[in-house]
Order: sequence, then structure tokens, then C-alpha cells
Amino acid sequence: MRKAPTLSEMLKAALAVPIPFNMIIVCTMFLASGAAVVGVAMQVRKIATHRMDLDIKRRMVEEGMTAEEIERVLRASRESGGAEEL
Repeated sequence: MRKAPTLSEMLKAALAVPIPFNMIIVCTMFLASGAAVVGVAMQVRKIATHRMDLDIKRRMVEEGMTAEEIERVLRASRESGGAEEL
């Protein structure tokens, strides 16, 4: 079974293509890599925001707040721009 090419092997193969076409291939590879990094960063941010939201709710429950009070606090903070909906 043939193993997958490494990134450096793919880059060498792209640079071996004739001059105007190799830059198109290289730029496409970098754009795709950048899009993947941005996608992962967005998902990590969503997870972190969700975990912070859960932590705030847990602390309010531990302090003895009722569900209605928690809902009122969260709604007020969203309306004032204090929290972001996922």
C-alpha cells in the first residue's frame, strides 16, 4: 500500500510544474491551508464561548438563583451586548 505524500513532497511536485501554473497550485494550497486553520480557530472559539456560558450558568445555580432569575440575567446581558449567541 502506498503511503500519502508529505507536505514537502507535495510542494516539490507543485514547484516542478511549468512556471505560470506552479504559482497557481502553490497559492491554492496556501489558501486551502489558511481556510482550514480559520475553520479550526472558529470552532475552538465556539467551544470556549459555550464552556464559559455553561460555567456562568453553573455558578448562578450554585449561588441559589432560580431558572427565571438566570434567564432574566442572561437575556439582559445579551440585549446589552454582554454575551454573544452561538
